[in-house]
Amino acid sequence: MRRVLIVTQSSLCTMLLVGAALFIRTFVNLSASDVGFNPYNVLTARASLQGPSYQDAAQVALLYQRTVEELESLPGVEAAAVTNNLPVDRGLNLVLTLVADIAIEPAAIDWRYVTPDYLRVLDIPLVSGRSFSSADTRNGTPVAMINEAFVRQFGAAREVIGTHLQLLEYRPELADAPRQIVGVIGDVRTRGVSQTRPTMFVPVAQVPSDLLGVAHSYFQVNWALRTQDGVRGLNLAIDDIIRRADPQLPLTAFRTMDEVISGQLTGPSFQALLLTLFAVGALVLAATGLYGLVSHMVSQQTRDIGIRLALGASSQQVVASFSRQAI
Repeated sequence: MRRVLIVTQSSLCTMLLVGAALFIRTFVNLSASDVGFNPYNVLTARASLQGPSYQDAAQVALLYQRTVEELESLPGVEAAAVTNNLPVDRGLNLVLTLVADIAIEPAAIDWRYVTPDYLRVLDIPLVSGRSFSSADTRNGTPVAMINEAFVRQFGAAREVIGTHLQLLEYRPELADAPRQIVGVIGDVRTRGVSQTRPTMFVPVAQVPSDLLGVAHSYFQVNWALRTQDGVRGLNLAIDDIIRRADPQLPLTAFRTMDEVISGQLTGPSFQALLLTLFAVGALVLAATGLYGLVSHMVSQQTRDIGIRLALGASSQQVVASFSRQAI
């Protein structure tokens, strides 16, 4: 019975060790995965735009334009942009009902608004078509960009540039005009560092006020700046620029994109650590139990060992006999 218990304990220990090794390998793979953009030298500042004063799309677009222009004038800043959701962070979940001028079964997608230099700041590749520009205003043609995952799921084998898509208006505040697809961008991780969902990007200047209010009620807004290598100490300057533009808009966090990505790895890292600790504990218990079993067998067979040694057995043979049982 003791041997059966030790075998069971060792088997469970092995399972825990294998599980811990798999978790660690998964964590390492996640840490080294390609997120689809260049996070280095990108600084972000986050603020909450909840409330009626930030539901006027024209005023919000003007706020973004003013702050982005001033941020780009800072020494060491190469480009600046604003988005309601950073890469690897979860985006607003909306429902699509028309793709490439073809009606489809309603399907969920990620929806994000951005300012024109968004791709430049995060170094996201433009696969085809064009990016947004300052000409994409409220009076212009409603436009959108989509990612490659969007094309694979909804528009594969069709030319999507120049066609239209439409969101499902299942609530009045989610109403939006049909949008012409003007660009396809490379896939960027949108749900942590391992998932890429079909994503639709729209210029902030063209977002309806009601839809803007919905986005701000769920997510904070992020300013993102691509800086030159080695540039530090921009936090105070960024805070000063945004406070001058709107004294009632406090920044809640400054993070580099590397820190944003690291935050997404906290859960898997903790799980790997926890399972590893359990596995090490099980290994210690199994080793202790095995040692106790062998020690007990030796103590019970002391006379037999003596007789065997007296009859000519070597100490190495005796040790090998118990070692085989332990193995």
